[in-house]
Amino acid sequence: MDASIMDGRDLSCGAVAGVQHIPHPISLARLVMEKTSHVLLAGEGAEKFAEARGIKLVRQVIFDTPLRLKQWQEHKKKLENMVRLDV
Repeated sequence: MDASIMDGRDLSCGAVAGVQHIPHPISLARLVMEKTSHVLLAGEGAEKFAEARGIKLVRQVIFDTPLRLKQWQEHKKKLENMVRLDV
């Protein structure tokens, strides 16, 4: 997941990209904006920063929802019915 935030009053900004275990990426982006001189933290480095700031990492399964499962199943079915031309 990715998130970014900007404060229009002083143009400060912060962002995170490619995080997989952060429950609220926008909160982490705010910490990047407020507590570092960086604009963007990504992947494992962003998650290590989160842990250092007391944010508890979560398992990816918490992001699963019935709607997303249904969408994935429909997409998978479409892929199974496609004709492959690169074989």
